[in-house]
Amino acid sequence: GFSMSEAVAAFIVTGVLLIATGLFRPLTKLISRIPPSVASGMLAGIVVTFALNAVKTIPIDPWLILPLIAAFFVIRL
Repeated sequence: GFSMSEAVAAFIVTGVLLIATGLFRPLTKLISRIPPSVASGMLAGIVVTFALNAVKTIPIDPWLILPLIAAFFVIRL
């Protein structure tokens, strides 16, 4: 895992980059040139890792993970 200070720093850097993306026109154009399939693949890499870690946690703490999975399917329907 990460320490709390590392997590806070990551959120701050992300916020600064998001603001820079909106304010700095060439950066906005550069990011808009990323193909949707590449952006989707990058997002999938993050989401799949999160989902696999959640599934691995089911035997350890099912009362935490199973309601999350149920909520996911209820929202998706």
